[in-house]
Amino acid sequence: MTRVGLLVVLGLALQAPAAAGEVPEGVFVPVAGAPLPRPAVAGPVCDADALVGVPLPEITGPGGCGVAAPVELRFAAGVALDPPAVVSCGAARALAAWLTADVKPVLAAAGERLVGLDIAGTYVCRGRNGQPGAKLSEHGLGHALDMAAFRLAERSGAGAPVAVAPGAPPLVATARAGACGPFSTVLGPGSDAFHEDHLHLDVAERRHGPYCR
Repeated sequence: MTRVGLLVVLGLALQAPAAAGEVPEGVFVPVAGAPLPRPAVAGPVCDADALVGVPLPEITGPGGCGVAAPVELRFAAGVALDPPAVVSCGAARALAAWLTADVKPVLAAAGERLVGLDIAGTYVCRGRNGQPGAKLSEHGLGHALDMAAFRLAERSGAGAPVAVAPGAPPLVATARAGACGPFSTVLGPGSDAFHEDHLHLDVAERRHGPYCR
């Protein structure tokens, strides 16, 4: 036997044999019927190219909460949502319509470019204004989102926030006024104590037209 052959035999002899049914370390064995997990890839949602996100499974909750076909919305009309918003397609479409027809033109006229929205609230199963015993909030149906700030483009590429708050620049008030129509409810600073630091936007069904104050 050659020296090389002897070394191979000795090496095999020194390896501990695997027990019956045991998979040797470092060997990958796929499990039948168990696909490898893949990261969610964002794409058009709600049959609209202007809406980019990930479809989610139906959400069901207590007390009437739930969303039949929710999406995790990441971009609307080219504007990033941070964090992504879990909403119904109705709310997502209203957001894209508002951004396209009102917010972006208002900012463009002022020499600004909108790149993002700071999202303060989306789907959550609770009563209105977070009050125990209150009527179910539109957030609990995926019909609402809360927005805390507009993010404007800067030369550095970072987003400069324009917060929704008392004393905000006039362009915030102009953009807010434009939300009344795409959304059926618009609340913000000056509406009540619960909305002093954000805009509440929802697509609740209303018999007598939008409620905006």
